[in-house]
Amino acid sequence: MEIIVPAAGLSSRFPGMKPKYLLYDYKHEMMLKNAIGPLLKYNVTIGILKEHDDMFEARKAIEYEFKGAVNVIIIDEKTRGPADTVAKII
Repeated sequence: MEIIVPAAGLSSRFPGMKPKYLLYDYKHEMMLKNAIGPLLKYNVTIGILKEHDDMFEARKAIEYEFKGAVNVIIIDEKTRGPADTVAKII
């Protein structure tokens, strides 16, 4: 089974900050890891925006945090929402 995680949102509710998925909780755990940790027994693919990768080295951060247990897909342009993001990942 493959789990697709659309993480290519604009994070507009958090202006001037990293995307939500790169933020850490009070235990210093990446929010993305908290959200998908139980799913790591499956093949997990995460789609992120190229803009976030360029600005925050998001791919490197995710690959470091998950130690290669997930696939990261870079999406070149903003999407129309989660369904469009998943379609682009597929």
